[in-house]
Amino acid sequence: MSFMLALCFCAIASAAATRLTPLDITPMVDVSERLAVVKRTYYTETPFRCHTANKLYEISVNKYRYNLKARKTTLEGYEFTSGDVDVSLENIPASQTKRSTYTSGYTKTTLTLVHMSEDKNCFVVKVDKNSTFTGCELIVPASQVRSINPAYT
Repeated sequence: MSFMLALCFCAIASAAATRLTPLDITPMVDVSERLAVVKRTYYTETPFRCHTANKLYEISVNKYRYNLKARKTTLEGYEFTSGDVDVSLENIPASQTKRSTYTSGYTKTTLTLVHMSEDKNCFVVKVDKNSTFTGCELIVPASQVRSINPAYT
């Protein structure tokens, strides 16, 4: 995955997120391996890197338990910060298209899929945090970035 490709996807999604037709996020939820955030356009000053999410199990229809991980460096040997969240799929208002939401601490996060590769292995999502700001993330299965950065295991 080239850096320029990642940058282009995020730039396109960031600039056009309000004009893109949302896609159903279910194919991203169906990915069975850990997902890695390759690039994002918000909170870029955070010391945390190697952001990943792994679906642990289905709680009920449209509700899943995920493990979120990050660490303060991309160097091996540093411990990850990890926590579980319950992710719910909900219909976007006036639509049958699903998006996902979860709450961690006092922050409600809503993910809306705005672009997906044909092979369903690359996703651009619009991220809303507490409805106060938005950004985007480029997300791929961790196996696609391990060769570049083994910290995504």
